[in-house]
Parts: sequence; C-alpha cells; structure tokens
Amino acid sequence: MFGMPVAPVAGSAPTPAELLAAPASLPMLVAGYACTIFTDLGWLSLALLASLYLRSVGGVLVGVLFALGLDTALRGLFWILEKVQISWAHTAAQFTLGNGLDAWSGWSDGWEPGRFVALAVIIAAAQVLALRRFQKMDVL
Repeated sequence: MFGMPVAPVAGSAPTPAELLAAPASLPMLVAGYACTIFTDLGWLSLALLASLYLRSVGGVLVGVLFALGLDTALRGLFWILEKVQISWAHTAAQFTLGNGLDAWSGWSDGWEPGRFVALAVIIAAAQVLALRRFQKMDVL
C-alpha cells in the first residue's frame, strides 16, 4: 500500500512534472502570461487616460465604469444585430472596448487576432491621448 505508485485520477490536476514534460506547456505558459500582461496594460492605459482628464478618484472610477457600461450596451446591440443576420455586426463587435480588454479569455482555445488588434488599438490610442493631455498640462 505505502510506496506503491498511484494511478492518476481522471480529471485531476496535472503534477508539476507532467506540466514540464509536456512539450507545448512552456510556450503556452509564456503566452498566457503575455496575454494577461497586455490586458493589464490596456486597463492601466484606460485608467491613466481617465485620470489625466478627471481630477478625482471617484470621477475616474465612475467614468471608466460608465464607459464600460456603454460598451456592454454596444456589444449587446451588435449581438442582437448578429442574430438578425446583419453581416458586419460580428466584425464590428470584435473591435469593441470590452472585447479588446478580454483578449486573454479564450487564447488557449484558438487564436483570435481581432481581440489582440482591438487591445493594441486601445493601448495605442489611450497612450497617445494621455501623452497629448499630459503635455498640455503645466506639470513640469
């Protein structure tokens, strides 16, 4: 009984040795971390942009939550248009704010470049607008 090898239970979590033995596990792990880091950078870029235009913490929180609420409504509208067989609705829904900030959610199931393009556009636009606002502020 003691010292005998135990067969793995179906559905149990893999051991660290099994994870390291799998040839694709290290690239998948690095890709997962990269996806979450870029998603966090998108959130930080939006928060930085909001904080440069709004002067209070409450204003930043309410402003970002309001923008995300509008984005959720827009994605709901695109979903309805997609169900009504409007051809461009699915493509337009891929470039919404929430879809870009949720780029990491399905990366292991398949590559969805639209999510990462939307995330890159969010980061670039927020950083450019934040830099412009910061340069116009008399901080230095």
